[in-house]
Amino acid sequence: MYQATGGNMLRLTHFSTSNGPNVHVLLIAAEDAKDDENFLTEKVDRIDLGPLKGNDGDQNYVLPAGIDLATYKAVAFFCERFNANFGTVPLEK
Repeated sequence: MYQATGGNMLRLTHFSTSNGPNVHVLLIAAEDAKDDENFLTEKVDRIDLGPLKGNDGDQNYVLPAGIDLATYKAVAFFCERFNANFGTVPLEK
């Protein structure tokens, strides 16, 4: 589950992904970030919530104050080193 809770926290529960270097958690203003396109060059609005805390288990990420969650549709896990998307899931509010 990927959920914005209380307007200030993104909670990942039962989370699991591949391990990789320099993976970041991004909120994106798109339904999906396809693996075959670099959504970062497509000028898709995004907020970087920082490095992935681990590739397995529950995690929390603080959301910046004042963001409009209606703008952001998905959470992407992006490896900056290899310019690769590790996965994208819909944002549940």
